[in-house]
Amino acid sequence: MKFKDYDGNESKDYPIMKYIILVCIIVGILIALSMWGMPRYRVYKLELDGKAQLKQAEWNRQIAIEEAQAEKAAATLKKEH
Repeated sequence: MKFKDYDGNESKDYPIMKYIILVCIIVGILIALSMWGMPRYRVYKLELDGKAQLKQAEWNRQIAIEEAQAEKAAATLKKEH
């Protein structure tokens, strides 16, 4: 890129400007991707959390059923003796 100085003369090429512009474009793309992706990630995470809670509730229910059956069996055995 060639720039003109205040007198209108062409100044030398500034290769650092190319890198600065490239970095700005990359940062802009990263920000845009973050703005697009973060809401979708939150929904996905909430869905996974909900599935995990449901599975935990199912396991807790199954444990309670097994405990109740064991207590019932123990009570039946105590009655017989």
